[in-house]
Amino acid sequence: MSPPTRYEALSRDRYVERPAPLPIAGVVACVWTSELHADALKRVVPDGSADILSIDGGPPIVVGPATASHLVSMPAGTRVIGVRLRPGATSVLGARSDTLLDRRVLLDDLWAPALARSIAQAFADGEARGLDALTTTLASRPAPDTLVLACVRWLAAHPHARASDLSRWTGFSDRQLRRRVAEASGYAPKALMRVLRLQRLLTLDRLALAAAAHHAGYADQAHMSREVASLTGISPRALLAEPHGTPVMADFFKSLPEPSRKLGP
Repeated sequence: MSPPTRYEALSRDRYVERPAPLPIAGVVACVWTSELHADALKRVVPDGSADILSIDGGPPIVVGPATASHLVSMPAGTRVIGVRLRPGATSVLGARSDTLLDRRVLLDDLWAPALARSIAQAFADGEARGLDALTTTLASRPAPDTLVLACVRWLAAHPHARASDLSRWTGFSDRQLRRRVAEASGYAPKALMRVLRLQRLLTLDRLALAAAAHHAGYADQAHMSREVASLTGISPRALLAEPHGTPVMADFFKSLPEPSRKLGP
């Protein structure tokens, strides 16, 4: 029998998502843990979110919103616990979200050193204590821009829309909307739309590629192939053949109205 591929090995690893505590449910999509039972190389694709994570009890790291996929190599036995922020809520970290694009920074680079050290010590003392310290702090942070959170849901529910349609829906100019969306989510509206289309594609199951392209919001299959290659480095067929996606993103799309070309709230 041939040995399992790195992606087959990954599929047997333990990944669990839990709902965010109620005080931060509007900001945090989920709390997640990952424990690797074998060496793994994981393709992480853009999902519109930022994560705060601790690896094996180490100091918290902020992984900013991504504009392209990257491969993460992790040895067997690695345990990661993370808090995934909702798309559009990255601003609660206290920095312009667009400055965190494609970056990994220590939490103490963003928050007061004493506060960051206390959270790092809590994680060193145990997962539960670390999460309690982190979620308590997030609950006290200024709330994200509610307009941007609404824009994220509207864009996700209207996969065939254009950025100009979003401007008409909100009543803000393209320039105003670009600034607010970028500051809160990290992405300009057009870039956010590309990421949301990719994530919608990953929620579709057992569809022919042409049908998947339409339902995900692409103009046609060729458009989908170009976009997926640009964001992930591989073809749609290859991407869909890998273990991918997380339950929280699938649940997010399930919570939206049925997609249509009708514009408006």
